[in-house]
Amino acid sequence: MAMLWRTLRVALWLAATPMVLAVMALAWFRWAADQREVQRAAEVAPRDGRFVKAADVDIFIQEPGPANGQAVLFMPAARPLPPSNR
Repeated sequence: MAMLWRTLRVALWLAATPMVLAVMALAWFRWAADQREVQRAAEVAPRDGRFVKAADVDIFIQEPGPANGQAVLFMPAARPLPPSNR
């Protein structure tokens, strides 16, 4: 009977340890994000750009190069754009 209890205790320990470690890792990630996100975007943005108001958000843009140069807009997307948007 003692061997059965010892086996069950070891099995429970082996099952619970990864779960406890996963919860601790998620809690640490949440804490690290809270520590990083304490400053306003305007305070940490590079000085050579500016914020542009677009509907209800502020978009940070940087405009390197001459003022009369060719404009280039980078639009990262997870999927290709339909032909009507190109």
